[in-house]
Amino acid sequence: MLLLEARSVRQYAVVVALAAGGSATAQTFGTVINLAFNQAQPDAIGSDTQLNINGAILADGFEAGPTDNSGFNIEVNLNSGAIGDDFDAHGGSVINLRSGTVGRNFRAHQGSEVNIANAASFLTVGTDFTAGSGSRVNLSSGQILSGFDIETGAVVTATGGVIGNSFRAFSGAEAIIDGASVGNNSFAYSGSLVTIRSGSIGTNFTAANGSEVHIEGGTIDAGFAAFADSKLMMSGGRVADGFQAYRGAEVNLSGGDIGDNAKFYAGSTLMLYAQSATIDGRDILGLGDPDGVDVLNMDASEGTTYLVTERGGAVLEAVLDDGTLFTFELDSSNTSGDFISSDASLIVRVSAIPAPGAVGVLAIAGGLAARRRR
Repeated sequence: MLLLEARSVRQYAVVVALAAGGSATAQTFGTVINLAFNQAQPDAIGSDTQLNINGAILADGFEAGPTDNSGFNIEVNLNSGAIGDDFDAHGGSVINLRSGTVGRNFRAHQGSEVNIANAASFLTVGTDFTAGSGSRVNLSSGQILSGFDIETGAVVTATGGVIGNSFRAFSGAEAIIDGASVGNNSFAYSGSLVTIRSGSIGTNFTAANGSEVHIEGGTIDAGFAAFADSKLMMSGGRVADGFQAYRGAEVNLSGGDIGDNAKFYAGSTLMLYAQSATIDGRDILGLGDPDGVDVLNMDASEGTTYLVTERGGAVLEAVLDDGTLFTFELDSSNTSGDFISSDASLIVRVSAIPAPGAVGVLAIAGGLAARRRR
């Protein structure tokens, strides 16, 4: 192993910039390597070592830490320059990518942390980045190109920056999108948890069988689909036109907005948490079985839960828990516009005490029920 400009120091302090906006910390290293342009390079570093890349181009296949993930106190700082393909961040390493370019097939292994931030200039990370099992990745700026994978036990927090197409969260992975922009054709696989607080997800996002997606804010573009045993919890944000929920999917809506032409197929469930609701302008509180509504449960503290069986193009309007007016056409013909199968479950839970003004809002909405609005 070649270590250029290595200095053995007892009290070398360096300020580590955290990508997710955390406070800076002081760290000491036994060995410090500073690489500038055209200098000879190591092909790996071990424990208790800091590597600063200042204009150099790090060769392909670099290993940060022992390959058995037993390392400790390892840090790589890309301040300018480039990192080649097939970089491995092993256990005990912290990789701070601030400026420059990173090649493809970057892999963060168990026990590693990658912070992607660039306070001064643009940074690009190549395709097929992998947050391996047990790793942590924080993105606040810069760009990760297509093919970003999150494996079991990995946690990715994206408070800014851009993630390219084909972002995938696998079983046991957790992704928090809180300001970042994510590209098209992304997947949340079985056992994964994806939380969207702000930012955006591109077209054709798929919540696959057994996945869980929380939408608290931000936007999801057209083509969002939820499959069997997936669970969608939506309290804010917006899902664009054309959302589809297939058999076994469960959609819980307490806030935010789902666009036009939403489809709820046989065996899917739509659960609305509302302050109040009407069907064709009639308050749901006064409706019963002949009117296409069954009372499932009455709770003095939580409110009343209704199963809505009415179809035939009636218009359901509900003031959700967050105050958003949600409008949905109860059409089971699946020709155009909204669709909900007669074999899908539509459940509305109306709060015990409606928020002030909710009844007035719905009275106005009932008079305009024939006009579709979002």
